[in-house]
Amino acid sequence: MKILYISPENTVGTLTLWKKEHERRGNQCRTLTFFKSPKNFNDDICLNLPFNFTNPKMAYLRNTIYKLYSCLLYTSP
Repeated sequence: MKILYISPENTVGTLTLWKKEHERRGNQCRTLTFFKSPKNFNDDICLNLPFNFTNPKMAYLRNTIYKLYSCLLYTSP
């Protein structure tokens, strides 16, 4: 069986564990992540996309934009 796991990032190593288990059972398994693992887990296919919103600076920007949007949404007539 061929398996492809897709996740924004491998934050806790779960993708690596699943991949090892599937390969142990004779399956072909690949993992695709959008961003590099912050804890340096082995990334199989990493797209290195921009705007990683789990990065602290980007998370702050995302939260600020959300707050502004929320204020505009609830104060409009």
